[in-house]
Amino acid sequence: MLEFESRERSCLTKLSHNIEPIIRIGKNGLTESILAAVDDLLNNKELIKIKFIDFKDDKLQIAGEIALKTDSFLVRIIGNIAIFYRMSPEPEKRSVTEVLHSRCPDMRTEFRSPRKTRMKHGVI
Repeated sequence: MLEFESRERSCLTKLSHNIEPIIRIGKNGLTESILAAVDDLLNNKELIKIKFIDFKDDKLQIAGEIALKTDSFLVRIIGNIAIFYRMSPEPEKRSVTEVLHSRCPDMRTEFRSPRKTRMKHGVI
């Protein structure tokens, strides 16, 4: 999971306003196929929404697990919808990142993972 500052999080939230939830987490919970779909969508779209149909009480834990396993950033949870962002590894697919940099020109281009930070300090 990546770390962002509040202004970067705010820009990502604004960009996600017109996006519909692509994935729904229902009675089967978080499965490997959902993780694979999230990973694929983040590679292609960079910014996605996931709706929690079931497991609404565990949405924060499940969203954190999704972010950790897909190496993405949990932007925000609004109601039962979680917003995720990950910069595409392919520069030609970085449409959201380009818009994000135009709206937040001082946004960083490299982000560190808290897990790597914890490992550096000897905490896991």
